[in-house]
Amino acid sequence: MKKIDRMREKVSILPTSVYLSKMHDAGWSLVALEWEREVESSAQPEEREAPIASEEIPVGLRIASDCRHRKTTPGNTNLSNFWPK
Repeated sequence: MKKIDRMREKVSILPTSVYLSKMHDAGWSLVALEWEREVESSAQPEEREAPIASEEIPVGLRIASDCRHRKTTPGNTNLSNFWPK
């Protein structure tokens, strides 16, 4: 079985086409570019919205293997049958 081998390189200069060709010839594929820069920040940190994926998962459900849907947890009974009415 094959696995994915990943490598992250810290760079100080832009990579040349020769370097990119060398890595490609060695079997590597470029999958992302990550950019960063320094910016002035205010004294107060900005309030950020909570990511959409931060909602709680209801009891009896779990994340499906495709990581996009919820599905019922096997062996979990409906708790509402036991709650007083």
